[in-house]
Amino acid sequence: MDQVGKNPELKSRILRGVKAGSFAALEKMVDHPVAQFFIEGVKEALNS
Repeated sequence: MDQVGKNPELKSRILRGVKAGSFAALEKMVDHPVAQFFIEGVKEALNS
């Protein structure tokens, strides 16, 4: 935890990994074309 607190780049990489994993899990749970559209929209909005 100390290493993460002292290294903003590491913290950012960890958070991006968690977000990516969360979206991957959501995509697997909801297998519907309309849901995929909204999931991609949310991903883009968070990356902006």
